[in-house]
Amino acid sequence: MKKGIKILVNTVYTIGAVCVLILVILLFFGDVLIPFDYEKQMVPVSISAWLLLMFGTIPMIIACVAVYFVNDLKNGAHRIRSFTLVFLPGLICLIAGGSLLVTWLLPVLTNAFS
Repeated sequence: MKKGIKILVNTVYTIGAVCVLILVILLFFGDVLIPFDYEKQMVPVSISAWLLLMFGTIPMIIACVAVYFVNDLKNGAHRIRSFTLVFLPGLICLIAGGSLLVTWLLPVLTNAFS
C-alpha cells in the first residue's frame, strides 16, 4: 500500500514538473514557436502559459510537499539539495503567479485609490 502511494505521488509530481517545464519554455519562447495570429488566436501563447502557471501553483506546491514527505527526503544525506530540487517547479509557479497578480493588480489598485 505504501509503495503504491509513493508511485502515485511521484507520477503526479513528474507530470506536473514536465508541465511546468513545457509552460516555462512556452512562456519565454512561445511567440517564436507559435506566432500570434489575430484571426485564429484570442490570446498569445506566452500569456496563456503564464495563466496556466498561475492556476497550477497550488496543485504543484501540494505535489512538491507530498513528494518531499512521502520519499522521506528530509532525513536524507543531501537535505538542502533535495529540498531545492523538489520545490523548484513549485517556486517557478509561485513566482510566475505572483508576478502576474502584481502586474494585473497594481494598475487596478492605483486607479482605485487615485
